Amino acid sequence: MGFAVGVGKLEEIASEMAGWSVDQILDEFEARGLREAHDVISTTRTAAAKYGLKLLAYESGQHMVAMTSDRKLNDRLSELMIQANRSARMGAIYERYYDAWAAAGGDLLNVFASVGRWSVHGCWGLAEYFDQSPADIPKYAATLRWARKAGQPVADPGR
Repeated sequence: MGFAVGVGKLEEIASEMAGWSVDQILDEFEARGLREAHDVISTTRTAAAKYGLKLLAYESGQHMVAMTSDRKLNDRLSELMIQANRSARMGAIYERYYDAWAAAGGDLLNVFASVGRWSVHGCWGLAEYFDQSPADIPKYAATLRWARKAGQPVADPGR
């Protein structure tokens, strides 16, 4: 679910976005990033089927990052994106992403990172710290629910 702001991508509205709320950022992310992810899943499924291959994903998950040349703007957008990653809506977006993967007949889906400090360089980890409870991070909780639903043995620190 790519969503880069700056360096030719959404650069024309980056300054406007700095004044947006978390909900507005997530509205844009859903409209662009999630839709593009669905398109990539569909295109990749078609290519895999053509050659009789399984549909696999490497480094899946959101890729929400600001890459503007204006440091203040970049910091503001990054803070909004960090807040968005902590939002319950992000958990719901992950659920829709996983549902689209399953509906496409997806097989192995490798989430990019389990744990990683969130910063201006992105929010790559499902959690920011190893000892965080999934209940505090909706995208982490959504991922664990999806894995359990898929029959994977899942242990988490909140249980």
